[in-house]
Amino acid sequence: MTLKYTCRYWLLSLFFAGFPVSAEIDPELVRESLVRVRAYDNNRVVAEGTGFVVNDEDHVVTNAHLIEQADQLTVLSLKTGAEILSQQTFVNEDMNLALLHVQGLDLPPLKLSEQGADVGRIVQTLKYATDETAQLSQGTVGVYQDIPGMAADDPTVHMLEHNAMISSREFGMPLFNECGQVVAMNTP
Repeated sequence: MTLKYTCRYWLLSLFFAGFPVSAEIDPELVRESLVRVRAYDNNRVVAEGTGFVVNDEDHVVTNAHLIEQADQLTVLSLKTGAEILSQQTFVNEDMNLALLHVQGLDLPPLKLSEQGADVGRIVQTLKYATDETAQLSQGTVGVYQDIPGMAADDPTVHMLEHNAMISSREFGMPLFNECGQVVAMNTP
């Protein structure tokens, strides 16, 4: 009889060991790595959206559609309130991805995942409440799709569709896996 319970316990622990433990994401800690990207044309703001810091060299990722009509870009730190001129270093329209360099931003980078997220995985993102505080929104990945580039030498675009509730204000926000690592960026 003891052997029977031991085997069940062993099988039960194997079942739970196969699933990653969900990391607690602190919205206020993540908010320190978020920025507001402003696109100017003739000294007038023509677009504004979210981005986030991805490394210690002051690089920020945001949506490419946000900056397409800009003659000048700035990044506003949500942590300090400082607005700093930024320089576009990479843009891929197909992927809706832009990388900006912001000299002197000095914000902590978010940890990036080395793997994507499979269908059914739990994901979390942030959304803004009416008082501009950041709140978690959780969902699951429903579709994972590789979309080939328009030309033969264009990179493949990896698209995730998830059901975490967000609005257009959250485009450019990071999408986290259950370990608290960034697996994607929210895009329209």
